[in-house]
Amino acid sequence: MKAVQTSLLTLALAAALPAAAQVPDVTKLYQVTTDGSTTKLAAGEKGKLVLSIKLDKSAHLSEEAPLKIALTGTNGAVPEKAALKYADQVSKKPEGEQYVNPVVFEVPFTVALPEGEKPSRPGEKAPPISATVDAKMTFFVCIAELCSRQQKQVSLPVQACRGSAASC
Repeated sequence: MKAVQTSLLTLALAAALPAAAQVPDVTKLYQVTTDGSTTKLAAGEKGKLVLSIKLDKSAHLSEEAPLKIALTGTNGAVPEKAALKYADQVSKKPEGEQYVNPVVFEVPFTVALPEGEKPSRPGEKAPPISATVDAKMTFFVCIAELCSRQQKQVSLPVQACRGSAASC
């Protein structure tokens, strides 16, 4: 009896392996970009981080599974929000479409001058502040066969001028 159970289990696994091998690599069905983000600004001015998840036509972002985006900054960069969820997207579903594509998030940020430093005066050349706005993303990309949890980290390099943005 034990030999029959083992044989049946082996047959079941052998049948499942080819099916699993045919499931597409979900990581190739989307791209995260920061196109349209502010990369140069004056210290203290507001910039904008744009996160866009562009999906292949065969994929969509799950609206039910948790989507989390944790935002941080380095070297004086401060995002206006520390976290985003699916409802924070600014993209709209095209008419006649079942899903939003691309899914876009926009978050204002500022880059502060280092403590105690004063803005440069007109004509004065001071090196820009190099900062980043970072996003740690967790979301689910779905295709007909499955939904797959994805994690992505994105850093937007920003130059903040100590005077006006034109002084960089």
